Amino acid sequence: MNGAECSFCKNRDTFMVTTFGKYFHLFWIPLFPVSRTSVAECQHCKRTFREREFTSEMLRALQKLNKKIPVKRPLWHSIGGILALVPIVLIIGLFLFSLIYHTINPSAAKKLTKHEDVRKEWIDKDFKQLDTSITYQTDSISTYLSNCMSYTIESDVDMDKIRYYSKSNNNKVLVLLKIRDIKKIKAGYRKEFIKAVEICLDEYTKATFDEYFIGVQGKYNTVLVKTPTDADLKGRFADKYKLITFYNDEEVDQIPMLDTIQ
Repeated sequence: MNGAECSFCKNRDTFMVTTFGKYFHLFWIPLFPVSRTSVAECQHCKRTFREREFTSEMLRALQKLNKKIPVKRPLWHSIGGILALVPIVLIIGLFLFSLIYHTINPSAAKKLTKHEDVRKEWIDKDFKQLDTSITYQTDSISTYLSNCMSYTIESDVDMDKIRYYSKSNNNKVLVLLKIRDIKKIKAGYRKEFIKAVEICLDEYTKATFDEYFIGVQGKYNTVLVKTPTDADLKGRFADKYKLITFYNDEEVDQIPMLDTIQ
């Protein structure tokens, strides 16, 4: 640093200046720079001066030096802030992309959303069928399941009070059960009902169906769900809308009759 006199040894142009940056950190990860300060050392007498100890002459010399050779902040002082901004930028980018896409092509987005919502309505409608009475003539598979389950699985629940409902869609079959007193069984053992349904279906449908979609409802909510590609078998809360892949583009009204598939 030229143009300044050391107030201790009175020699001129003998200062070497070092600038230090301060940054805010979180768990030692730098987030953003806060401030910076300079320290000057006289190369003759080795006396060190902090910036607040600079004389007016030293401050003017420092300003000239900074104009000539600007001090740049290290990038790593802001690395944490940069990393924190990346997911925010990605989220904003995805939001803008989605907004632009839906603006350009609203019909496709509307069709997709509507299709998914309609299938949810269909599965809700089918679960409500569990509160209706079935007969062999109206739902033969459910009738057979009612008999088969009684000797396939041992349980504390009243097997005679379990309600069933089923329907087919080409090579797929949807089977729904309602077990009001399923709370008598520990959550970890409730998935045995799914296994029992699969055993009974294998026995009575004779490989007519390739894909099983099974849902078990408790007294208040769905507790078990299994599809060919997904399952929720923890036994407490299950997402019944995983079953919507049973449907195609149209609602299925067909209820399988065992006489026609044997």
